[in-house]
Amino acid sequence: MTPEELKEQGFHEACKLSQIPQIMPFKATINGRSLLLCRTAEGVSAVDEMCPHKMQSMAFGVVHEDSIICPHHQYKFDLQTGKSSMRRCPPVNVYDTYLVEDTVYVKA
Repeated sequence: MTPEELKEQGFHEACKLSQIPQIMPFKATINGRSLLLCRTAEGVSAVDEMCPHKMQSMAFGVVHEDSIICPHHQYKFDLQTGKSSMRRCPPVNVYDTYLVEDTVYVKA
């Protein structure tokens, strides 16, 4: 898809792929939402910045395989589904991403 087609479908330009570290999330504000972009084996995932457990930022969390680990309580969130490793914790929102060359687009 072209950038124009993505924008027509509600995607927003987020950042360059090279800006996203391998094991840390990249914080970006997309369409008024504070999101974290994370590298995975499949490409790039985008989730809400705030951990739903205690509403604290996961911007300094660690990306491990297909999960992000909250730096405050070590809750792990699946980057594909948003589900937490702790049953009592609600999931984070997951947003669609698309990569065009070195540019990451997010539908938020």
